[in-house]
Amino acid sequence: MGTIKILHTADWHLGALQNIPFTTEYKNRKIGIRLFDIFERIKQIVKFAIKNRCKYFLITGDIFDNHAPNMFIKKYFSIEINKLLDNKIHVIILIGNHDTDGIIHALNDVQHLLNHSKYLHIIDKYKILLIGNIAFHCIPYKHKVDYEGLVLKTKQQRLLKKDYYDILLAHLGVQGADAGAGVRFLGADVSVNQLSGFHYVALGHYHLAQKIGASLSQFKANQIYFAGSIIKLDMKETTVDDKKSFNWIKLSGDEVVVRQIALQDRQYLKLKIDFDKLIKIFKRMKDDKKIKILNNEIKSNSIIYLIVTVSKADAVSFNVAKFIELFKKIYGVLFISIVWNIVRVVNKVEIKKSIFDDVELAFDEYMNSFPPKADVDNINKIGHKLITSLDSL
Repeated sequence: MGTIKILHTADWHLGALQNIPFTTEYKNRKIGIRLFDIFERIKQIVKFAIKNRCKYFLITGDIFDNHAPNMFIKKYFSIEINKLLDNKIHVIILIGNHDTDGIIHALNDVQHLLNHSKYLHIIDKYKILLIGNIAFHCIPYKHKVDYEGLVLKTKQQRLLKKDYYDILLAHLGVQGADAGAGVRFLGADVSVNQLSGFHYVALGHYHLAQKIGASLSQFKANQIYFAGSIIKLDMKETTVDDKKSFNWIKLSGDEVVVRQIALQDRQYLKLKIDFDKLIKIFKRMKDDKKIKILNNEIKSNSIIYLIVTVSKADAVSFNVAKFIELFKKIYGVLFISIVWNIVRVVNKVEIKKSIFDDVELAFDEYMNSFPPKADVDNINKIGHKLITSLDSL
């Protein structure tokens, strides 16, 4: 028996971040830059699968960002999936929590765009899919479902035969795993111990790519992975550890080999800086000088989130719009946003006040609800209003 090749990916979130006010050209149409980034990553994954003669292509949920994606997004998705089907690659798609409103799911409207093929498997309810010598135990997202019960049920139905493989696909949360940023709690998380006993476990839902259960000893494979999202979907995803990837699995005899294949994504930086430091940077930028900010190398086309601490003594004239204009020009960044954190000392007691109660949550909402021209105009107004009204705090 030859080597079986499997690709595992998840959490594409097609349609997310469309309201970021930056667009690019894609097939004679202007689309949001982050949607373009998602398209590019999907294209890279599909191309890799075809080039490397993948046999099974697994997507473990949250293909779309909501249950009703627009026709343009659905057509793009169908074009890429049809490439796989045309190459006789089995595509197994789980429904995730973003793909459904609990009644209908996004794939209902997409199926007519896909080639009617024996290689396409859309899973919207618990099912064991037997293809060749592999049993795919599939647990998609369902509202108020007993995930623990389903995992136990499917473990009892493993083949456990020589030269056969049991692979679990699930869209759920796992106790002790790193959920990362912007992930909803689905009602009940399963323990990693419950996921043991499969040759490979393909998980979706958590956006941070990770292997879990490395210490389990009940079953020698214990290859349990969240594939993670294919781009950064949240401004909290700014750590260097949050690298995007997909998994490439090879099954041969008793051997299960897993490689995480890196995906490129634009730089997201969250920088905290004092106002006086910002003024110094601003003055140097006026001379068109590109400098390190807090020891960070800023790359072109990145997204910068700047938290500025301002004290009453710092209340000086500062042209926010000019700063943003210069910053974009010198560093070539795609987007920069400034959030002001106001500090005042009263009787030697430091009092802090931010323009948002939860800076990170507010920025996430801000990034997803831009009115026209908000990039400069709104930040300019907010910054001037705060700086000139410090006495009233």
